[in-house]
Amino acid sequence: MKKIFGKTFYLLLILGIISMLFTSCKKEDNNSEDTFSMSIQVNSITSNSMSCIVSVTTDPSYSGGWYVGCMLGENNFPTLSENNGLLTIPINSSGQYLIQFTNLQPNTRYYVEGFVTDGTPYGKTVYYGSDVIPVTTLAK
Repeated sequence: MKKIFGKTFYLLLILGIISMLFTSCKKEDNNSEDTFSMSIQVNSITSNSMSCIVSVTTDPSYSGGWYVGCMLGENNFPTLSENNGLLTIPINSSGQYLIQFTNLQPNTRYYVEGFVTDGTPYGKTVYYGSDVIPVTTLAK
């Protein structure tokens, strides 16, 4: 009887842990893709700075509380990290938002991607742009 109880206990424990892993890794379901569309342009490139213009279109029900931003990284996949040149500004409505990157390294290839995030500059709900743009700063 003890062996059956012990095996049943461990089986339920393992199933519970597996269940928690799958539910905790479940991607948050949000409809930000229905709320925002965006495109980016990079210009005003110098040896240590560049501008990222994010054009955002919101749907008519947009009520604020989101941020638009640009990620800047030195690999093909920029990430949401303050260490990767992440800058954000609040979205007021559809329009163009200018984000200026400074203190960049001369003659360095960077990859830029736009995004929209929920009510905090480094929020949990993120809608990424469809383009990652490679840009090389000018030599000194």
